[in-house]
Amino acid sequence: MPLKREFADKVGRSRYVAALSSETAVLYLTLRYAGIGAGNEVFCSTFTFVVSANINIILYQGARSVFVDSDYAAWNMDVGLLAAALA
Repeated sequence: MPLKREFADKVGRSRYVAALSSETAVLYLTLRYAGIGAGNEVFCSTFTFVVSANINIILYQGARSVFVDSDYAAWNMDVGLLAAALA
């Protein structure tokens, strides 16, 4: 049984399973699948691995990166700052 089919069966999916070689490819396909394009904004944490906010991939889709600072206690995106950026 091919590995992708075995993985699809394991996670209970019959379709739409892809094996990708890099996080860059994952980001690219995620943006495409979500319909991100010209005029959209992609909110990125300032405290992340660089490819998560890969500006080239976001720009390639015609979108714009918006960086949101982290919460110093949790080290995750600050939800208050995210709310303000979305307003």
